[in-house]
Amino acid sequence: MHNTRFRAGPACHRATLLLIVLMAIWLAPAARAAAPTAVVGSGTPASCTEAELAAALALGGTISFNCGTSPATITITSEKLVTSDTTIDGGGLITLRGSGSTPILRSVDGTFTGSAVTKVIKLTIAGLTIENGLTSDQGGGIKVGFWNDFTLRDSTLRGNRSTKDDENCAGGGAIFIGGGGSARIERSIFADNQANNGGAINSLRSNLVIINSTFSANRATHSSRINQFADCGGGGAVYIDGARGPTSGGPAPTLIQGSLFSGNSTNNHGGGLFVGLYANESIAIDHTTFDGNSVSKAATKDSSGTGGAIWYGSATGAANNAGFTLTNSTLAHNQAVGQGGGLWTSAAATITNVTFYANSTNDPSIADPYDWRRGNGGALAVNNGAAVAITNATFAGNSAGFNGGAIAGPTSVTVRNTIFANNTGANGWKIQQQCTNEFPGAGNLQFPNRSTGNFNDYNCAASAALTIADPQLGALADNGGGTPTLALPPGSPALDSGSAGVCPAADQRGVKRSQGTGCDIGAFELVLALSLVPSLAQAGGPGLTLTVGGAGFSAASKVLWGGTERPTSFVDSTTLRATIAAADLATVGSINVSVSGSALPAVPFKVVAQLRRLYLPLARR
Repeated sequence: MHNTRFRAGPACHRATLLLIVLMAIWLAPAARAAAPTAVVGSGTPASCTEAELAAALALGGTISFNCGTSPATITITSEKLVTSDTTIDGGGLITLRGSGSTPILRSVDGTFTGSAVTKVIKLTIAGLTIENGLTSDQGGGIKVGFWNDFTLRDSTLRGNRSTKDDENCAGGGAIFIGGGGSARIERSIFADNQANNGGAINSLRSNLVIINSTFSANRATHSSRINQFADCGGGGAVYIDGARGPTSGGPAPTLIQGSLFSGNSTNNHGGGLFVGLYANESIAIDHTTFDGNSVSKAATKDSSGTGGAIWYGSATGAANNAGFTLTNSTLAHNQAVGQGGGLWTSAAATITNVTFYANSTNDPSIADPYDWRRGNGGALAVNNGAAVAITNATFAGNSAGFNGGAIAGPTSVTVRNTIFANNTGANGWKIQQQCTNEFPGAGNLQFPNRSTGNFNDYNCAASAALTIADPQLGALADNGGGTPTLALPPGSPALDSGSAGVCPAADQRGVKRSQGTGCDIGAFELVLALSLVPSLAQAGGPGLTLTVGGAGFSAASKVLWGGTERPTSFVDSTTLRATIAAADLATVGSINVSVSGSALPAVPFKVVAQLRRLYLPLARR
C-alpha cells in the first residue's frame, strides 16, 4: 500500500492567495473616501465666480483656481460655509473681497460628544487674500468653528471688521478661532483689520502658533462698558483668551516667533497683543519685534490704558500660575497712557535677551507732575507681586509720565546682567527715574546714577549687583539676527562684565556667548573678530569650505579672500560659508580673510608647508 501525500499545485496556491486577499478585504475597516479635488474657473478671471466657489466648498477637499495668470478677485456677497475637511489654495493670485456688508468664510463646529471630540473639521488656506469682510458676529474674514484644526499660510487679510460689542469681549476683525481646537499661521500679513477685541485675531482657548507673520495698523476699539465684569477693548492685533482647549490632554503652549507687530492700537489693554492664560497654560514669544504699538483710554468707559505692546495676565488672578516667556525680541517705540509702555504683566514671566527701547507711558490729560496716574513703567510694569525674571536685557531711552522709566514693579522682579541706560520718570520729586525699586540680582549696569539722595529714590539694583557707568550704546539698528538691537562698542564697560553663572548661551541675535573673558551685560554680545574654521591648510592641498563666524551678516555678505570675493553661502546672521579653490592654497603664506560690509577686521588664514598631525598610541588592554 502506497502512502499518498497531497501536494498543492499552482492552481491551489492561486486559490489560497485569493482566499487570503478576500478575507483581508472583508476584515479590513472601511477606507475613508478620498477627498474630492475641485478647480474654480476655466482659465479666465470671468470664469471664477462666487457660485463656482460655493459649489467647490460644498464638496470640500482640495480647491484650487484657474483664473488666468494674473491676479483675480472674486466678490463675496454672502458668507461661504466650510462643512468638511477643506484646503483652499489661491496660489498667491486670488482675492476674496467682501461686498462690505458680509463676512467671507465660516467653518462649522466639530463634534463634541460626552467628554471627547469625535469630529474635527480641518481647514487650510494658502496663498489667498481675504479683504473687506464685515460681520456683526465674530471673524469678519474667517470664523473658525469650535474643535477645528486651522492652518493659514502665505496669505493676506486686510480691511476686515467685526462689530460685535458685548460683555463677552467678542471680536477678531480678520479671524475668530473657536475654542477647543488649534491654529497655525505662517508667513501671513494682517493689516488694517478692526474689532472689539483682537483687531486681527481673537483666539478662544485654542492652541495658537504664529510664525514669520506681520501685523500692522490693526485696531481693537471697544465703545461701551456693558457691566462691571466686562473689561473689553484689548489686543490691537491679537487677543488670546486661553492657550488650550478644555478637551486638551495636557498643557499646550502658544508660540509667536519671527513676527512683527507694528502700529497696532487699542483703547484698553495690549496695543499689539493681549494674553490671558488659565492654570498650567503657557506662551512663548521669540525673535519678534513690537514697534510703535499704542494704548489709549476709551472716552466712554473706565479703561486703564496698559501694555503698549503686550498685556499679559492670569485669567484666574493668581500671580504665578501660568508661564510667559519673552526671548530674543525687541519692544521699541510703544506707548501706553497708563502703565507698561512696552509690557504690562500681572503673572509670572521670564525675559531673556530682550531690548526695550524708547517705550513710554504718559497720560496727556494729567498735567500735575505729582499725580501718579500720569504713567508708570515706561518699558515694563509688573503688578500683583508677579515673579518676573530678567536676564541679559537692555532698557534704554524709555520714559514714564510719573516714575519707573524702565521698570515699575515690586521686589519680586529679579534683574541679572541687564543694562539700564537713560530711562526717565517725570515726577515732580525727580525720584525713581529708572526703577521704582531696588531689585535683587547680579551683574547689572546703570547710567546715570539715581538723581537724588532721598530715602525713596532707588537705583535698579543694590550696589553689590550694579555698576554705574555709561554703556555707550549705539543706535537701534539691524545688527543681524532678525530683530533690531543696541550695539556695544569696543571699550564699553558692559563688555565681559556679566555674572558668569547666569549668561545665556547666545545673545539676542544668536551670537555665541561669551566672546571674551566673560559675557557682555545686556542683550548684545560684541564680536571683536571673525573666526575661521579651518584656520589653516597645507599648500598644494585640495580646495575646502571655509566657515566664517561673526555678526551682522546678511544675504548680501561676501567672504573676501585677500580682498577678492569668493563664492559665499549665507547661513545666518552669524555664519557664512565660502568655497576656497585649490588654486588659492597653492603656495605657502598668509591670506587676509574679511567680509564685505562688515566692520570686523580681517583675520589671517595660513597656508603652511605641512600640517602637523598628532598621533596617539593605541590603547592597550
